[in-house]
Amino acid sequence: SERDYAIVLFLADTACRLSGIANLKLDDIDLVNRLALVHEKGRGGNNKARAVFYGFRTADALKNWLNVRPKEASECHLFLGTRRSGKPLMYHQLEANGIYLMLERLAESVGIKSGFNPHNWRHGAARGMLQNGASLAEVSQILGHSSVQVTGDHYGIFSEEELKRSHDQHSWLESALRLTDS
Repeated sequence: SERDYAIVLFLADTACRLSGIANLKLDDIDLVNRLALVHEKGRGGNNKARAVFYGFRTADALKNWLNVRPKEASECHLFLGTRRSGKPLMYHQLEANGIYLMLERLAESVGIKSGFNPHNWRHGAARGMLQNGASLAEVSQILGHSSVQVTGDHYGIFSEEELKRSHDQHSWLESALRLTDS
């Protein structure tokens, strides 16, 4: 569904915590500037707002969700669930447990048995940013960590293959030799 697709992309793109996405309100989303204000634990304490950024694909997914999001819903949260009992349908905030269950159903539908939890999406996004050249300090701020040390303790551990690639790319000797060979 458009809602689930927007949630999956938002998780993958922002490295947001589960509580941050569950607490998103319509007013927290800025589609033009591709940022959202999330309220979650982290730098500055619990429930402090911080900006998270997302790309064009995620922005498009959010727009598509907003186009089909029930207009009659009085709920101010971005992502909605419904109560099955009662007519008419009653819309409510899709809470963290509901997002987890949605991810579990999606994972099961494609044969994934483990590793689908929302915090793994956060870890994957952080590792991906580091592998794509973001500095530890930048990733620390994006994640909303209290210090670069916290980020380094969790994400600053690399495999031998990753270290070899980094060495090959950044070695000052190899760089100097490439210049003299030119």
